Amino acid sequence: MLSENFYFYNDLIALTRVKNIKGRYQALGRILYSAIDQKLEGVEVKFAGPLPKIQYLIREYKIRENNKDRSLASSINGTRNRLRYIETTSNTELTESFPHDLKSVCKFIALIYPGHDIPKELTELFPLEKEETFNERIKEDNGEAIDSLRCIIERWDEKLIYATRADNGHIISIDYTTTGKYSSGDWTYIKDLLIVGEQLNIIRPRIKDDGSISPELIIFNPDYLINVTSIASCFEEYGDSAIWNLLSRIKPNTSTRHTLLGNFAGQLLDEAAYGETKSYAESIKDFFYDNALSIACCNDINKSFHEDAMIQRKNINDIMHSNHIHQKSNESLSAKDLILEPSFFCESLGLQGRMDFIHLDQSTIIEQKSGKGAYAIDKTAVKQQPCGSRAGTSPWWIVRTMRCR
Repeated sequence: MLSENFYFYNDLIALTRVKNIKGRYQALGRILYSAIDQKLEGVEVKFAGPLPKIQYLIREYKIRENNKDRSLASSINGTRNRLRYIETTSNTELTESFPHDLKSVCKFIALIYPGHDIPKELTELFPLEKEETFNERIKEDNGEAIDSLRCIIERWDEKLIYATRADNGHIISIDYTTTGKYSSGDWTYIKDLLIVGEQLNIIRPRIKDDGSISPELIIFNPDYLINVTSIASCFEEYGDSAIWNLLSRIKPNTSTRHTLLGNFAGQLLDEAAYGETKSYAESIKDFFYDNALSIACCNDINKSFHEDAMIQRKNINDIMHSNHIHQKSNESLSAKDLILEPSFFCESLGLQGRMDFIHLDQSTIIEQKSGKGAYAIDKTAVKQQPCGSRAGTSPWWIVRTMRCR
């Protein structure tokens, strides 16, 4: 019986016989995403799409730390990006890119399904040239790569933004039109936002051969902090767009059972954190008094609300009055070492937000969730869990990786 990765290899060999280049890429995408989804079976993390899934596997298999495979982290994301835009990419460009993308997919599958070599039928199709070299990251005087470069806009044209570095006053040119393996998207739309004297943050800047800077992200006016909740509202089950945030601001607020349950859980958490010894009846009476209109407008509230609310109360009290063991460090976690509703901001990304709980050493995050999560499209998604039971992917992960101060 063939192993899973040989099953994928056989499919990859078969797709190379497809004459239509776009059909070949569609088959390549199906194989790649099937391999990823099978590898993530049983992983209790909710992923919003292929990008976070790939990033998770890159971290799990330490691809960036391995000098032999470090270029794969960039090349597989380049493949993923091309798979998103198959229909709008010319056949000529796809034909030129296919050998490189085939190589990236084969190497990625070989790394996440170790134990067998890539078949000769596939390696013979790999491009003959050497691995693409990395554009050098801009570095501090001490040799450390710069994660975020603050600059002030001077002028711009159809290809470059000319700006002054805030740290040393040097004039730099930022390429905002060329997409590549280091860029996370098309930045041409930013031209309509540019204002002389306004500030930009260039995230993980790299020096190109022509001396211009290639950004991974461009943050316009980073001192205007955007709440992470506003960003989260841009993502829906049927797609993602900044327009969803605008619509959420103008559509009528709907009072739902899950919203009320979440608000009540927040009240219970405050009571437990500050040592208030209220009975459930007293707590729910206070909640109904403060939220009478929302409760009156809620169409789906019934007696099961009390049953779920009492479960929430029990879970919160268990967490607050018990010691727990961290699954990775095996160290004891106590409610006494937690910060309630800490605010945070990320200067690099221009983000701000608030969490429910965070451990003093920033190793553990607890975010209350009372409803069912979106994107539950497969069994790798996290199912609904009791209040305070899940610590994992959240906006804080983004902030921490960007060295939030």
